[in-house]
Amino acid sequence: MNNEDLTKLKQIELDILKEFMRICDRLHLRYFAIGGTLLGAVRHRGFIPWDDDIDIGMPRKDYEVFVQKAPSLLPPPYFLQTHQTDPEYPLNFAKIRNSDTTFIESSLADRRINHGVYIDIFPFDYYPDQFFKQCWFDIRWKLFHFRMRSEFIIPKEYKASLGKRFLQQVAMAVAKLIYPSAEKAIQAEATYMQSVKSGKLLGNLYGMVGKREVVPADYFENTQRLPFEGLLLPVPAEYHAYLTHIYGDYMTPPPADQQVPHHYNDKIDLYNSYTKYTSQNGRKK
Repeated sequence: MNNEDLTKLKQIELDILKEFMRICDRLHLRYFAIGGTLLGAVRHRGFIPWDDDIDIGMPRKDYEVFVQKAPSLLPPPYFLQTHQTDPEYPLNFAKIRNSDTTFIESSLADRRINHGVYIDIFPFDYYPDQFFKQCWFDIRWKLFHFRMRSEFIIPKEYKASLGKRFLQQVAMAVAKLIYPSAEKAIQAEATYMQSVKSGKLLGNLYGMVGKREVVPADYFENTQRLPFEGLLLPVPAEYHAYLTHIYGDYMTPPPADQQVPHHYNDKIDLYNSYTKYTSQNGRKK
């Protein structure tokens, strides 16, 4: 992706974010920037220059209200994507997509889903306080992770050692034996991730960095607003502790060779709908 396309992609994502914020403010729902979006707000007052997405977190209670009410409040071309609104979408967090654009990720290219440019909306759930309950929770968490991973196409660009890839394939095969049905696995994961109803620990249990996103719940008790590309975006009041927990010295940028977008794509077209590139059954041509 060249710099011109990356700039256009960010503008489309920013427009989606504005719609999300409008609906949340109308419904009086809590939300906050997380991950690279929070890091960008703190370090760059906007996008990390090489980043290509927006990540937002919501307390589970607010998230459930949002996914219930947002479909009727989002104007075209925006589409709230969940497993309920787009059945072949195999994840238990939401995306808001712009249906007039194309962003076909390699891992989901064979899915009959909306493939527009998107932002991610993650529910935040509680994590057990007690050590032995944490151990059992982690086992189930990993099981669901590998079961859902087996539903994705692993991009050819994905770089991992032969040994790591072999172990991942074994883990996915075992998870698939336990949960042969993807539909039942998705439902079981959703139920289990919400099984802890309170506690001192809270996190994005569907994030890319796993347990590092589990932090003290009081990090998110209050929010403040920081500039983000001309917006004032809510962020956790304890953002320094949160970012330090995940990234360490988060104010120091990574080496130049790591300053690249992290999504693998089969097709990006920021001016035409994904339907131009999918067959009648919705899959990539």
